[in-house]
Amino acid sequence: AFSLTRMTFGKSLDLYPCFTPDGENLVFSSNRAGVNPTLWQVKAEGGGGITKLTNTLAADFSPSLSGEGKIVVYASYPPGAEETQIWTVDADGRLPTQLREGESPCLSPDGQRILFVRRDKTSRASQIWVMNLDGSQETQLTQNSDYDTIHPRWSPDGNRIASASNEGL
Repeated sequence: AFSLTRMTFGKSLDLYPCFTPDGENLVFSSNRAGVNPTLWQVKAEGGGGITKLTNTLAADFSPSLSGEGKIVVYASYPPGAEETQIWTVDADGRLPTQLREGESPCLSPDGQRILFVRRDKTSRASQIWVMNLDGSQETQLTQNSDYDTIHPRWSPDGNRIASASNEGL
């Protein structure tokens, strides 16, 4: 049996929840501290306070955590930027680091690689890319110009990738 438990309260918009690998906390995006959404963490059992992980003027969203839960990768849209960017931050909110342009990041189960989506500048079609956790060895995985490939996710063993597309529409 399961039951619903409310994790956050107030009039804020709380989106993109994900569990930490140990299941003890949730990381999510919220506009509870201002107009732009930032990343927050709350205990999964509902007790205790909510901790702010990012503190910028950017819109931070779409968090994904490493297998050990020590790194959060997320999408960020800073003021004045032309494209959404992929960033990492320590799980305690320290050392935010910009990696590359992209969105919908997803950390591999071993915490070493990041799947993400980037819109092709010529065709405007969304493509899936992968890079190392430090932003190196960026590799494009899909190549098409007629449809978008979006929301990539790793299989639990990290050997396969699932995604969605609008091919055939």
